[in-house]
Amino acid sequence: DRGGPRIGVITSGVPYRYVREVVEHSPGGPIAVDILKLGIVHPLPRRLITEFARRHDTIYVVEELDPVIETQIRSWDLPGVEIVGKAAFPGIGEFSPEIVRAGFGLAPVPAGTPTALAVPPRPPVLCTGCPHGHVYAALRDKGMIVSGDIGCYSLGTLPPYSAMDTLVDMGASITMAHGMDAVLEREPDRPKIAAVIGDSTFAHSGLTGLLNACWNKRDGLYIVLDNGTTAMTGTQPNPLSGQRMGREDAWALSYPHLAQAFGIPAENFAQVDANDRRAVTAAIDDLVDRDGVRLLAVVGMCVIEAKELRKIGTYDDKVAARQVVHLPLPSPREAVSGG
Repeated sequence: DRGGPRIGVITSGVPYRYVREVVEHSPGGPIAVDILKLGIVHPLPRRLITEFARRHDTIYVVEELDPVIETQIRSWDLPGVEIVGKAAFPGIGEFSPEIVRAGFGLAPVPAGTPTALAVPPRPPVLCTGCPHGHVYAALRDKGMIVSGDIGCYSLGTLPPYSAMDTLVDMGASITMAHGMDAVLEREPDRPKIAAVIGDSTFAHSGLTGLLNACWNKRDGLYIVLDNGTTAMTGTQPNPLSGQRMGREDAWALSYPHLAQAFGIPAENFAQVDANDRRAVTAAIDDLVDRDGVRLLAVVGMCVIEAKELRKIGTYDDKVAARQVVHLPLPSPREAVSGG
């Protein structure tokens, strides 16, 4: 049975592309089904869906993970319409054309003839011109244990750098380095430990871990890769960008003041230009052999954002925003007296 106008499919997002591929490129020819692609899934467009469903005998709901759309549709009054969802499609993992074909009850597509030339693998890499590579090259050459974090800089786990040993969740770079130091502190030949975290992740969930490491007097090199934006998810500003969400100028968190507030000695702190490879390497060389918590801020601009800002003529504005005067830090005596 190759379907017909009495069969409909409701889907959204990436699974829609898999459905299209299956019904349009089936070995026996295109499959006659109606497809409703949802652009907004919360709230669901009830009238649109019910009108579509009532024109069909069977509705396949193709969605990844939990049956969110399916559950809502089943709760509506659709007598005489068979709803097929997670009874045919898996509730875990990502879909593929093969999974969608199986859910539709279609036979697997026979394996094709191998091509004469194998397609070479193309793993993701840091953007051309990204200054984060300077940090990874220096850490790799030191042979340190490096705990990584979530962001575009997570690509430091892959060749050619292979410079991260852990990658768990946002903020875990600092807390895992903290924990590894606690476990290994009595080992005579323990390796040096470093943590690498981006500026937006640092503002989101890294500050608390660094404060805890300072409070517990741990040992480790904590590196903030500050490219002035949240590059992986759309270049949104963050509390270290010098701009608010509306792109208006704002104060930015000051790394020197942060180090002072957290009790990090001046000799254990450095802030360098991310594009200056020699300065980055020299700072890591200097801090790696010191004791206690060491904080290194590697500050530059994301090459992708810089390119876009130049297109719209606001590059200089962003540079100026990142150089605004930071909030003054009162001395302990002033803070206590309220002066």
